[in-house]
Amino acid sequence: GALESAGRSWEFQHVSIGNPQCAIVVDGEELDELDLAEIGPGIEANPLFPNRTNVSFLAIDGDRVRARIFERGVGETLSSGTGASGAAVTAFLGGAPSPLTVELDGGELTVAVGEDLAVRLDGWAEPVYAGELSPELIAALAEQD
Repeated sequence: GALESAGRSWEFQHVSIGNPQCAIVVDGEELDELDLAEIGPGIEANPLFPNRTNVSFLAIDGDRVRARIFERGVGETLSSGTGASGAAVTAFLGGAPSPLTVELDGGELTVAVGEDLAVRLDGWAEPVYAGELSPELIAALAEQD
């Protein structure tokens, strides 16, 4: 299919990985230049996706996929297992081999795609932030029903 965002038409592949993924294949040089904050919201909220959608922009190079992820309700994110999986399925449907290495800003994941489109994701998760609730907030929350 195709949709419009940021004054441009985008060809996309819809993939469901338990949540909706809109995967868009672009040229490798273009991928790093895309302004996801400008493009993503128009795709996320497109009427084709009544519950909104995550968006993966990807460039395919043999058994490697470089992807940038625009997560619904969040914006551009460093990594996404379902986004990487949607990108890998899209590459696989386009003739790429399995397994694929998916390179994200937050690191690399390995995604194997079976003939039946079953997906196996392997990789690491690392904390990027920790926080502590203030005693005042905990007290205020305790007063709620």
